[in-house]
Amino acid sequence: MLRAVILNFGASWQESLPLVEFSYNNSYQSRIQMAPFEALYGRKCRSPLFWDDLSEIPVTGPDMIRELSDKVKLIQISMRTAQDRQAKHANVRRRTLNFEQVCDPAYRLALPPALSGIHDVFHVSMLRKYEPDASHILRPDEAELDETLSYFKRPIQILDHKERQLRNKSIPLVKVQWSRHGIEEATWETEHDMR
Repeated sequence: MLRAVILNFGASWQESLPLVEFSYNNSYQSRIQMAPFEALYGRKCRSPLFWDDLSEIPVTGPDMIRELSDKVKLIQISMRTAQDRQAKHANVRRRTLNFEQVCDPAYRLALPPALSGIHDVFHVSMLRKYEPDASHILRPDEAELDETLSYFKRPIQILDHKERQLRNKSIPLVKVQWSRHGIEEATWETEHDMR
């Protein structure tokens, strides 16, 4: 908005800042369904530019009012242009995700019966769009959960060996594939711990 004012009014842009503030405070905001001035004071702004009754017009000349009206219209056009440009960039990646909504910031998820001990309402900030992946398929019969909703994993096989060199000693490591996990989720563990 300021860039548009500076470009439109050149060296006298500082003198136009009150008109920018006036234009912003009296522009309709879709979020609050009214202008900020109206939301703050409970009534529409009555300025020399928008006096309906000619008896209310002060002694200022009509040329001054016409000049101010032209400036405010130019500022409003610049504001709309800036808002449209920002909306265009913001809407490129904006997608609506539909969840079963409990209230504005919370959603209820349909969890499997095995996870019935988990509270099923989550804050929207904790949710992410799921990208399907075949390796993410869980078989409920394989996952034996205890009362703390955790499961025991066992090493299935050793995939690789290496030694980690420290200053004075060498630590043998093994790459372990765990039960209920794929090869891509294998971890490096010390050989001593795996024995």
